[in-house]
Amino acid sequence: KKLKTNLMYNYGQHDFYSDNSRTGNSFYNEILEQSKGNSINENSNFNHELKAFIRYNIDTTSQFTFSTNLTQSKHTSDYMGNSESWRNEADYVLRSESNSSNNNKRFNYYHSFYIEKKFKNKWLLSFNHNLRNNNGSGISNNNSNSRYFLFNDSTILQHQIENSNNLSQVLEHKINLQVPINKKINYDLYAQQINGNQWETEDILNKINADEFSNRNDVANNKGLKNNLFYAGTKWNISLIKDLPISIGIKYASQSNNFDYYQNREN
Repeated sequence: KKLKTNLMYNYGQHDFYSDNSRTGNSFYNEILEQSKGNSINENSNFNHELKAFIRYNIDTTSQFTFSTNLTQSKHTSDYMGNSESWRNEADYVLRSESNSSNNNKRFNYYHSFYIEKKFKNKWLLSFNHNLRNNNGSGISNNNSNSRYFLFNDSTILQHQIENSNNLSQVLEHKINLQVPINKKINYDLYAQQINGNQWETEDILNKINADEFSNRNDVANNKGLKNNLFYAGTKWNISLIKDLPISIGIKYASQSNNFDYYQNREN
C-alpha cells in the first residue's frame, strides 16, 4: 500500500529506402540546358528506452517520488547518386558522382527526485531535483567526383570526413513552502536554481584533388555555453469565486551566461 513501482523497456527500429530518378530542363535566355540524375538513399533508426518509477508514502503526511529515463539511439544512412547536364543535345556541362555515409549515436539520461512533508499546521514543504544529460557523437564520410566541361574541362575530386561531439547538461533544484490562510486562500514561497552546460566540437578532414587530407579546424564549429539561473518569489492562490481560481505573484530572477568559442575568441 505504501510503495508503487513501474519498470518499462521499449525498442524501436525504422528502416527507410528510396530510389529516385529525375529529369529537368532549364532555360537561360536562349540557352536550353537539360539534366538527369539518379540517387539511392538508405536510412535506419534504432532506439532503446528504459523507464523506471518509484513512489513511497512514508506516512500520511510525507512521500517521495523518483523517476528516471535512459534512451540510447543510433542513426545510419548511406547515399549514392549521379547526375549530368548538357546543352544543344551533345555539349556536356557537368557530370558528377557522389556518395556519403553517416553514423550518429546519442545517449540521453534523465532523473527526477521529489519529496514533500505536510506539518501539523498544514504547511507543505517540498523539494525537487532534476538532472538531464544528453550527449552524442557522429561521423560523416562524403565523396564527390565532378567534371565541369565549360571550365577548361576541369575535374574536382573532393573527400571530406567530419567527426562531431556534443554534450548538454541541465541541473535543477527547487524548494517550495505552501502556507494556507484558509480553505480558499494560500500562498507559496519558493527558490529555484538551474545550472546548464553545453558544448559542441568538430574535427574536419578534407582533400580536394590531393592525395593527403588537410585538417580544417580553422572552419570547425567549436563552441560552449555555461549558464546559471536563480529564481526566488511568492505566489498567492485565491479561490473566492467558484470555477474562477486566481493566482498572483512576484518573482526575482538572476541569469549569467558564459560563451566560449574555442580557439577563436576569448570567453
